[in-house]
Amino acid sequence: MYNLAMTERTTGSEPLPEKEITTDENTSRRVGAGRLKISLRALLIYTIVSGACIGHYGRLWKFTKSVENEDGLQGQVDAATEMLQQPKSHLPKAYLYMQRAHAHAQMGDATQAEEDFERARKVDPHGYAKHPPASDFAETFAEQGDYKKSIELFESMLNDCPEAENIHFSYANMLATSRNTEIRDPRRALALAERAAILSPIGAESAHHQLIADAHAAGGDLQAALASVETALKMWLEEHPDCSPGQAEHIQKLIELYKNGQSRISNRY
Repeated sequence: MYNLAMTERTTGSEPLPEKEITTDENTSRRVGAGRLKISLRALLIYTIVSGACIGHYGRLWKFTKSVENEDGLQGQVDAATEMLQQPKSHLPKAYLYMQRAHAHAQMGDATQAEEDFERARKVDPHGYAKHPPASDFAETFAEQGDYKKSIELFESMLNDCPEAENIHFSYANMLATSRNTEIRDPRRALALAERAAILSPIGAESAHHQLIADAHAAGGDLQAALASVETALKMWLEEHPDCSPGQAEHIQKLIELYKNGQSRISNRY
């Protein structure tokens, strides 16, 4: 397992006073959902090009749309179950089990969620947590107020899959921005965020720098937070010159937040 302590700050200001600042934007879920949709649609294209049967294409399309929340949580469970019952699937079984576990958790069915989580671990012990639904699964418990369970899941996933960038990212986001001061841990959040940027297969993105900024701000290091978030804004504008201004405006709000001596507090957990 990676020694995350090597990337922790050893100096810095005292943590900022508690600020009840919330935001509707969430980089963790936005980035994860975007990558999920892209990967699923890429699989659809591959299915067509490779000449897969129409029936299988239909099932994959149904699953893709259900994950995009057009069929509700039960629809996600049913679609994942149908895919798991097929002799061959272009989606890994660990992915499908984690997606079903996440849906069960959101529905409040902890027993079924835990069973599917263990199935995912069994079929892919060192890779199951790299699938996007894994981080969503762990976050769901924190959103429901069960922070102990959420932390246990994140720690277990880090131990099983130390190269899972999505787990580092989502766990860091929770530890840096949770409204629950008892679990907030800026130093650990910074170590995880920096590691997530290193583990990213395409290199550090704007979202990684935003997260690093949040961790710095939560720990009271406003100068470092401003430097990181300004890098995030520059990268976003370079990466998306023709996109809508919404995300750039969100980053600008973070800059103002830090300049006012405040840190971002999530409205999710």
